[in-house]
Amino acid sequence: MASARDTSPSPQHDTTRPRPGSITSYFTSSVPLTRHNTEEFSDSTTLAASSSQSSAPDTACSSPSPTLASDDMPLQKKFKITASNGWQVKLKDASRKRVKREPTLENDDFASGNETCSRVCTQTPLKRQGSRAKLAMLPSLPLDILFEIFGCLRPLDLLHLARTTKSIRALLLHRSATSVWKRAFSGDSSLPSCPDDVSLPSWASLAFDKFCQNCLAPQIRNVDFILRVRYCSRCAKSKLFSSQLLKKDKKLHVIILQAVPFSHWSGRNYKSCTVDHKDSFIELLDSHQGDRSAFVEERRAWVKKRTEYGKLWKKWLEDIIEDREAEIDELRMGRNQKIRQLVKELGFSEELSFLDRIGRDSCAIQPFPSIVAFNDHPDVKAPKALTDKSASYTCGRT
Repeated sequence: MASARDTSPSPQHDTTRPRPGSITSYFTSSVPLTRHNTEEFSDSTTLAASSSQSSAPDTACSSPSPTLASDDMPLQKKFKITASNGWQVKLKDASRKRVKREPTLENDDFASGNETCSRVCTQTPLKRQGSRAKLAMLPSLPLDILFEIFGCLRPLDLLHLARTTKSIRALLLHRSATSVWKRAFSGDSSLPSCPDDVSLPSWASLAFDKFCQNCLAPQIRNVDFILRVRYCSRCAKSKLFSSQLLKKDKKLHVIILQAVPFSHWSGRNYKSCTVDHKDSFIELLDSHQGDRSAFVEERRAWVKKRTEYGKLWKKWLEDIIEDREAEIDELRMGRNQKIRQLVKELGFSEELSFLDRIGRDSCAIQPFPSIVAFNDHPDVKAPKALTDKSASYTCGRT
């Protein structure tokens, strides 16, 4: 039995090796790291370990396993890839942005005269997919060039262009752009002359836009050029004032009928005016002290001139509607004749005549069959020209 206790550390109590469960046990291993063990570290920890091995090859060869110094880099949280969290790592890798490396002369292969590398490095970069032209550089052009381009557009096109960006809107609605709007209106010979007491952009909006001026409801056709408003049927009930509410035995009511513009709104048998026009006229009339006859005569002349312009533009709108209706009827007639010819060529002449008799209410079948007549079929009376593709589809359905 030894008299003196041996001070050398025993293999069971080696102080140089980390104890299991300690913090350093996550970063120092007594056995060589395998592929399974390296997956437990984060990406930055693995890269740091590999860089330390490449920078100090002698130390890496002498030591049995890579060791990370806690003073050089902060401690990383342990992350183990399992079946439940593997999708997070995949999404993290997919979210990383690829950095494009441009060719430089310092490249070893390029400087050494490698033809393959020089051919790859000098290759032009690919163009971005989906890039479109924008109007960002349009306001930077000289004003004379811009006005020359804008003058070739129609009034509706100028309206749409003015609603693209704030800079273009400020340019087209400025007083200096009045000549552009005049050229746009004069370019269409069918348009009558515009009134002088209203701006051209607001008149273009009244004539060509299709939304309600009060609630902005789309596809509104009810427009009156004498009242200079475009309202939907719901807003017209609250924004228009009927002439039936005025009494001819009262002097004020008679003056209102003469000095305020009235019109037959949407084919009604009585005239109407806007509530704003009536209220503003009453305020102006009350503001005049003394003799008001000159003011009333001036208002009568203004209403007469306004009515003349309104009738011209109303006639223009009616002509456009008639031309469009005639064009639609012509398209429907041509489509009907072509479909009839195709149906007869397919050998359905008897069925075609039967559908025509149903349309004339001369069918003797009782009860009356729930069959659509040929001329009333949606595919037959559609206002579109018949093409080869639509002909095969329509004849199959008809």
